[in-house]
Amino acid sequence: MDVISLAGSGEPTLAKNLGEVIKEIKKITSVPVSVITNGSLMWMEEVQQELMNADMVLPSIDGVSEKVFTQIDNPDPSLSLSKILDGIKTFSHKYKGGLFPEVMILEGYNDNDKEIDNIINFLNGIKYERIQLNIFEGYRGDFPVRSPSLHKMKKIKERFPYPERLDIVGISPPIF
Repeated sequence: MDVISLAGSGEPTLAKNLGEVIKEIKKITSVPVSVITNGSLMWMEEVQQELMNADMVLPSIDGVSEKVFTQIDNPDPSLSLSKILDGIKTFSHKYKGGLFPEVMILEGYNDNDKEIDNIINFLNGIKYERIQLNIFEGYRGDFPVRSPSLHKMKKIKERFPYPERLDIVGISPPIF
């Protein structure tokens, strides 16, 4: 086993005992523990504290402009993108483990120069280990969505300041 990942079909940071679960896992094994999160609660100090004992945290950062964030993630109206991004940034500078932001690139949403620049600018302000660009093909509601071609994804990857610290990863089944 390479890693124990806390994720699933729900948001792991909603668990009030997430930190305790991580500590208990670490008592019985030396296998690294990761938390895969949509990042929506990382602005909360208590959530940041719960994540501190994880070896790796993988927050989603699909859009850093309000329009793209809303289009891709369809967030609850009570969520604030600026609070989420500020929380991820604050966490990244306090956290001693490996931060691995995940960015799902979707054709027609965040694959244009402006949105890629926005994402890169945000990522330049945080401390991370590696970035994961996710590619996806499936359905969001009733309509199909997909990532750009692999050729375009390679071009996008080259725009990042440290392309050697970036992976392109295919994901499925649909996560919307």
